[in-house]
Amino acid sequence: HPTIQAYGSHQIAVVRCYVTLTPATRLLEVGCGNGYFTAHFAQICDVFGIDISDVMLRLNPVKTTALMDAAHMDFPDASFDVVFCHETLHHAENPEAILREMRRVCHKDAIVIEPNRNNPLMQLAMLLMPAERGARKFSPGYLRRLVSEGGFTVRESFAYGMMPIITPPALLPLGKLFNFRQPLGWETFVFAEKR
Repeated sequence: HPTIQAYGSHQIAVVRCYVTLTPATRLLEVGCGNGYFTAHFAQICDVFGIDISDVMLRLNPVKTTALMDAAHMDFPDASFDVVFCHETLHHAENPEAILREMRRVCHKDAIVIEPNRNNPLMQLAMLLMPAERGARKFSPGYLRRLVSEGGFTVRESFAYGMMPIITPPALLPLGKLFNFRQPLGWETFVFAEKR
C-alpha cells in the first residue's frame, strides 16, 4: 500500500540519521506485526521480528520472525546490536517489562517510537479507536522517562511528523510537508543506549 510504503521508508530514513545500520547489524523488531518495518529493515540489516499475534506474523513477508511475548523473550543476553519498537508499548499491559527485556537482549542501541498523546489527531484517534486508548499517557516526557527507567540512557528524543499510517494516499504529499520535529508531532522518537 502506498501509505505504508511511504510511512515505513520515511521512518527508517529518520532512524538511520541516529543509528548506523549495516548488513552485519543484528536488529530485533519488537512487535513486528505484518512487517511494514521488518520488510524495510531486511533490505538494510540482519533483522529478526517478534510479535504476540500469529495472525499478524503470517502476513509478515520476512520469515525471520517468531511468535513471542515481548515481556519474556527467548533470546540470550545481548543478542542484538539494535532493538527497535514501534507503537507497541501503548498496547501493552506492562511496557516496563518489555523495556527491561529489550535492554537485556540489546547490546547497544534502542529505538522506541510511540504515539504522541499531545497531537490533536492522536487525541481523536484515542477517542474513536478503542485499541489506541493506551496512548493516553504517552506524552514525549512520559516515554523518555519510561525508556530511561527501563535501563537506557536517552541520547535524543523528539516529537515528529503529522502522517499517521492511515493517511489516504491522495493526502501523502500534504503529510510529507509536516515531516519535521515539532511539539505536536504524530509520534515521539526516542534513541537510547543500554546502560
